[in-house]
Amino acid sequence: MSDTKTHWRTIAGKKNLVGELLQDKECTMTIKETKSEDVINIKKTKQNKGEPVYDKKGVVYFIGTDMKLVLNIVNFKTITAELGSPYIEDWVGKKITLVPLKGKWFGENQTAIRIKADIKKYV
Repeated sequence: MSDTKTHWRTIAGKKNLVGELLQDKECTMTIKETKSEDVINIKKTKQNKGEPVYDKKGVVYFIGTDMKLVLNIVNFKTITAELGSPYIEDWVGKKITLVPLKGKWFGENQTAIRIKADIKKYV
């Protein structure tokens, strides 16, 4: 019998990358495309009695998977610093490393995804 357990978020059938999929390991991926998309806002949808509410968010698609990473401001800024350009068109074909970060977000203990920064650039 295996000692490995499966977190429910890894099999929930979503198209978004979630921290639990990284299984506590870093993962380097190549950017295929970055664009703006309508992403459901769970909190606003609950407040709207279940009627879906969407927000425009930046998302990154990677080579080798159809899953996407919904970006927050922290990840936008880190990608910009790491790749040396604030222009999403310049990011195509570049590699970034995704890092799992455990914490409490939106009232739940979860694993978020952050972009690994080269600390030498900031010292």
